[in-house]
Amino acid sequence: MYENPDDLSKIKTLDQKEYEEEVLFHQDIAKNNKVGGYQILFWKVLPYKAPIATQSAIVLPYDMEGNILNEIYNFDESVRMQYMHIAVFPLEDESVVLAFYHKRDKLYRQLRHQINSSSQEKVLQYINYLIFEHTENVYFSKKIEEEIKNNKMIEKLSQEANGLPRFGHLSADNMFGIGYEAVKPEDIPNFLDESWAIKEEESTDGEE
Repeated sequence: MYENPDDLSKIKTLDQKEYEEEVLFHQDIAKNNKVGGYQILFWKVLPYKAPIATQSAIVLPYDMEGNILNEIYNFDESVRMQYMHIAVFPLEDESVVLAFYHKRDKLYRQLRHQINSSSQEKVLQYINYLIFEHTENVYFSKKIEEEIKNNKMIEKLSQEANGLPRFGHLSADNMFGIGYEAVKPEDIPNFLDESWAIKEEESTDGEE
């Protein structure tokens, strides 16, 4: 709220520079067929068609237990944000769910242990939450359109920024969001669960 406009401009420039460097880094890996650089957090082929699709890189501020990963409010140029990649690919009658990071990004090691020690149901619930909390790059089936429009917790989550209300733009009388209860993974529908799967008859009736 009290940030110098020049500092805000510097932050935006730094964010853009960092993102461009990240894109070029991964392009180099793809173009030169480099192998062994990535660490899989979760990989599963689900035996049903999920109603959402996404592919995105996110900077995760906290792990599954609320421990700090990236210090997203540290604007020192020497501090590089580390990205986690998420993908959900609905196929004809199954879905691929993938989460990974580059091995150079060691902040996600603890998260990997947490995921490995969690049930598949809990991990899918967590990934579903990350999609709605940290990315706008989501395609969804008409089957869940009304749920997304009318679910109050999804609406609340869409207005959060890293667990803070009003997209992180807090008021002068409550600059730290004191008393606000952030949305948790279990508070929203898990669209990666089989109960939300698109059935064959739904896939061919033009409703997607």
